[in-house]
Amino acid sequence: MVQDDEKWFYKQGVQENGPFTTEEMNNLIQKGELKLVTSVKRIGQEWNAAESFKELHFERLANSFARPWSRYWARGLDMLILGFLMGIFMSILPTISFNTRFYGFFLGIATLILAIPFEACLLTLWGTTPGKWILGISIRDLEGQKPKLRKAFQRSVLVWWRG
Repeated sequence: MVQDDEKWFYKQGVQENGPFTTEEMNNLIQKGELKLVTSVKRIGQEWNAAESFKELHFERLANSFARPWSRYWARGLDMLILGFLMGIFMSILPTISFNTRFYGFFLGIATLILAIPFEACLLTLWGTTPGKWILGISIRDLEGQKPKLRKAFQRSVLVWWRG
């Protein structure tokens, strides 16, 4: 039997859902059904944002999906794809404008310069890049939303700057 202080309710629009135990609520958080701003209450209490309850564990969600090797290989795939596209683009350009000795160097620099806005735009549109998509990685904030362009751009710059 669940005690009254363990009975949780949450709102989806105007519909109230519940009662749930604390464990069930944390499972809903892990599934992405409850966000930080979801209205939540216990019996006899007022509605508050879910993030205001210490029993609900959003911080574990933020750190639970960190997979450094998957992210490393996803970035490598993204750079391979972008380098391939840049190579096609540069092969279309007149060859007399490129000294073959510096062609590879220029391609590498151009790819690095374009990687940041390329990644930021894809993260804003889809929440993933081709490499991340292949490896099952998506980028979301604690509310489960795709990053806005400014945040995605900042994230991409910091990834290249700090690693």
